[in-house]
Formats: sequence, structure tokens, C-alpha cells
Amino acid sequence: MNSNYTATLSQNCPPRYSFCISINFKSNFSIRSSSIRHQLNLRTRAVSNAAIDSSNDINDGHLIEKYLKSKKIVGLGSCCLDYLALVKKYPKPDEKIRTERLEEQGGGNCANAMTAAARLGLQSNILSKIGMDGVSDSIIRELQSDGVGTDLLLRCPHKPSPFTYIIVDAQGGTRTCIHTPGAALQASDVSDPTLLDAALKDTDVLVFDGRLAEAALVLAQEALKRRGERRLCKSSGGACKEGLKLLVEGERLRVGLGSLLAVADHVTTSEGFPRAWTGESNPYDAILAATLRLPRVKSFVSTLGVRGSILVVPVSEDRLGNGSMGEIRTVSLADLAKELSDRAHANLKNIGSTSKPVACISASGIQIQEGEVEGTAEVVRLVFSEGWRTSETKGEGEEERTRRGNVEERMMEQLPGAFVDDVPLTTPFPRNSSLLAHVYFATAAVMPNSAVVDTTGAGDAFVGTLALGLALGLSPPATLRLAAAVAACKCTALGARAGLPWTRPQQSMADKKSADSMTNSAVATQVPLLISTLRSLG
Repeated sequence: MNSNYTATLSQNCPPRYSFCISINFKSNFSIRSSSIRHQLNLRTRAVSNAAIDSSNDINDGHLIEKYLKSKKIVGLGSCCLDYLALVKKYPKPDEKIRTERLEEQGGGNCANAMTAAARLGLQSNILSKIGMDGVSDSIIRELQSDGVGTDLLLRCPHKPSPFTYIIVDAQGGTRTCIHTPGAALQASDVSDPTLLDAALKDTDVLVFDGRLAEAALVLAQEALKRRGERRLCKSSGGACKEGLKLLVEGERLRVGLGSLLAVADHVTTSEGFPRAWTGESNPYDAILAATLRLPRVKSFVSTLGVRGSILVVPVSEDRLGNGSMGEIRTVSLADLAKELSDRAHANLKNIGSTSKPVACISASGIQIQEGEVEGTAEVVRLVFSEGWRTSETKGEGEEERTRRGNVEERMMEQLPGAFVDDVPLTTPFPRNSSLLAHVYFATAAVMPNSAVVDTTGAGDAFVGTLALGLALGLSPPATLRLAAAVAACKCTALGARAGLPWTRPQQSMADKKSADSMTNSAVATQVPLLISTLRSLG
């Protein structure tokens, strides 16, 4: 084992220590050493920096790997095969061009997110439906090679497996996806008590990519029943972890997605989703409006493209002392986001990218530095920006307004069971509404622009890492830094998965090409930020 890697795991570790993690999503995220829920005892021998005993270092690595594998996530959503064609530039109509490179890789938002989490070390499983053909064999083989559990994959013998053609434009930096669906996962498919038990037993986080909403809602509602949050309904009789969390992704408007978002504990969205859903022209007003629509949500994170991401953690007023209410700062989310962004980017500039710690290392050897995270030290009262108005008051055409309204109406249709104690979970809000919250802004990770090969699946990598952060109980800054680094690392290779980093040591590309590769040592972990974060929790 590489000495640099093993030293990272073992040096300065006490002979024995324990740590526990607890998160209070409705107020502050915190780490508490006295929690009784998540305990981990790491036993190591004292190791000198000058002389490292490789057997002890291997044990250290195994302890960290064992801890990560004790956390289980299950994802329900899309799973397919991708055919990726890299071209110099996107073709014109009727033009014939040649590919620079053609690859076949597993794809699908949920499957990609589960792969990201599995490579980071978690016990990761996917619930979806595929065919019983050669494509499905390739899908399963790749998932298993990446450590993703496939026991929950349902196979349909009379339907093809889903697949997607992806044209990656090297010149324009765009990707165009042409998807061919297979058999859709139905609500009846996931109603079997045995399947529900397998999906929920010992699971820390359920991840939904926003697709297959009716089937997803069956699983989500069963999780709520087992958590005791649907007292008027009976569950299938099984158990689930007390701290089981539901993470729902909003990538774009989909029929029934509103019902799924309504039962989410945590929501993550693409940059454009809040505006498409709420009709707000200002992206930060849209994030605030979306969060207000979901009174149960404990955290709402939205990616902002190359600018980074923003996380809102609502805080209920009854958790604050009455005496402190008058001291709370009132600010629009738009103004606060700019303030936090300016501070974070100023920190990056002052520190210098070359001085930032290495967060992730791509398989090709590209070093990706940590981004910066700035957050509110105290609770703030978020309001809409001045001149707040929806896009339809800013000259949106009648045809477009009607189309968007129809899609939104269908999206917000309450699917069967989209209630807690028979009360709808999404609520309207007046225009003078405000929200008490903590807010965090994270920059993108730092790496050369020339290192970006393909952005396909970057959002999926981000979601998979968010799930890991929730499962491990990481703080918002730690989770956002890690998610940005993993997403950036993914972009260093073609396709949604090839660039995803591994936590455990991997053989270097140079060693793989060597005829005598067995004599070469494995390279260090590709995710030193995750290792250092776990060690710091002690």
C-alpha cells in the first residue's frame, strides 16, 4: 500500500477514540460527541510519523472502509445504458460527421448517483426496472463492478432495457441526449412487502431522482408510516431506521413530482428547476418560493452551474427564544447569496488555488482543490427581493405561460397517498411571506478549465455525494465541499461514471498499462477530502 495514503489514515490518530454525529436540520447542523445514535470506535496503534507499520495502516484503511459500508442508501429512479459519441462540433441538419470517440457506459440519474456513493464507500443499492436482454446484462455487470447492489432491480422479460444516445460536443461543451425508454416501474411493482422490507431495512437515506413518481411515492409513504408519521395508516409491518431520511431531486418538471417533493426531508434541484416550478424570474426568489412551498423540508439545495451551489436550512420559529426574535436580520435571499458568494470567492482569491488543500484526484492525475463555503453564523429572516414578481408579469407569452401552467398543474397533482394524516403537504403562501433559515453558499471546486471533458452526470455525482453527507451526518460546509469536488472529478472523463472517484486505493493508469503492473503499488485514495473529514470528526 502506498505510504502516503496510509500515513493520511493513521498519523495523529489516538490509540482509541469514538465519535458520534447528530444533525438538527431545523436549527443548526452540529456534531455532538455524546450522541447515542451513531457511534464508531476506531482502534489503532500509535504509529510514528518516521516509521509506518504497513499492517497497522491497512487496518486503519479497513476500519474506515468498514465504517462507510455500515451506512446504506437506496435509490429509486432511472437506470439505463448510455452510448456516448464525442464529436468535434455538433452536426448540422443532414450533415455526416465522425466521432472522435465512442463509449458504452451505464447511465440514468439514479444509477449514476448510486454509483458515485458506492465508489465513495457507502453500501449503495438501486430499485428500478430493466429488461431481460443484453443491454440489461451490461447494466447489471457495470453496477456490480462499481459496488452498487442490484438485488432490488426488477427485470421485465417482454420489454427492452432503456438506453440513451448522448452527443457530446467538444467545441460547444454541450451534450444532447436522445432517450429510448423501457418498461416503467409501476406502483404495483414496489407494493410487495418483501421488496419494501429489503429496501427499507437498515437504510439511512432513500434517494429519489424525481422519475417514476407513483412508484417512488409508494416507497416514500411506506418509509413515513414506519417512522410513525402517518398515524392514520398501517404499514406493511416492517421496520426502518429511526433516522431514515428522504432525499428528492427536482431536475425538471415531471408529472407527480410535486407529491414526491411534498414528503421529502431534503430536496436538491438543478439550477433551472425552482424558476420553472414557481415562475419566479429571480433565481434566488425562486429558491425561496420553492422552499416555502414545502413546509416539511429540512434542507433545500440548488446547484448554480459553474457558480457553485446554495443550501437553505429552514428553522421553525418555535425553536427560537422569544427574546431573540427582534435581533434577527431580515434580508432577501438574492442579496444574501451575493454577499456570501462575494466572501467565498474573495477567500479563494486571497488563498490562491495552488494553496488550497487537494480535495480529489482524478484517475488521470488531475488535482482538484477544495472550493470555499460561506454561511450565516446566525439565523436570518429571508424575504423576497424588491420588485418580486413572477415571470408571467414580465412579458411571458400567452402560449408559453399556458404550457408552463399546464405542466406545473400536472406536476402538482396530488398522487394517491400524498398526505400525512390526511392533510396535503404542499401549501400556498402569501407574497409577504418570509422564512427563518441558515444559508450556505459553496463555490465550485477548483481545477483547470482544460480538464473538463464532459459534464454528463455531474449533477448525479453531486446528488450521490449529498446522500453520503446525510448518511454520515456531515455538516453543510463539509458536504457541499465534498459534493463539488466529486462532481468536478466526474467531469474529467467522458460519460457519467468513468470520472467518478474512489475512496479506496486504486491502481494508477500508468500501472494499468504496465506489463508488470503487479509490481507497482496502488495509488492513494482519490478522495483525500473525505478521509480527512472522517478523521476530523473525532
